[in-house]
Amino acid sequence: MSLILCTYIIDTLSSLPTPNIVNMDTHLLGLTPITISEITNLIQGKISLHNQSIQKINACRTYLNNKMKESDNMYYGINTGFGSLCNVKISDADIEQLQTNLVLSHACGLGDEVPQDIVKIMLLLKVKILLTDIVV
Repeated sequence: MSLILCTYIIDTLSSLPTPNIVNMDTHLLGLTPITISEITNLIQGKISLHNQSIQKINACRTYLNNKMKESDNMYYGINTGFGSLCNVKISDADIEQLQTNLVLSHACGLGDEVPQDIVKIMLLLKVKILLTDIVV
């Protein structure tokens, strides 16, 4: 997981308008669990990543970069295609484009616009899940 992705999501969360803001404190999003009741407070203020989270993200990224440099192994979805293309190795030159395409492929939808509060909750939970998955 990339610090850039988490930072982008956090910045997006913080930039979405929140009607009737009661609390403009900055909430630090860390590795500890959050409760459903805390979500309302989190989406009503500014959100930032806790330093411990940033350190873990950076350590995970360093680990992944080192693994990619030291071997020709294939890592699903990182330097391979997806689904039936899981055995197709992506060239080093195309890895960044693969990751961009992955994000863009999930960035479309149909139907009515989702309310901003729901979008904020979805993005908040996405970051929490990404932080939870960090194993270094």
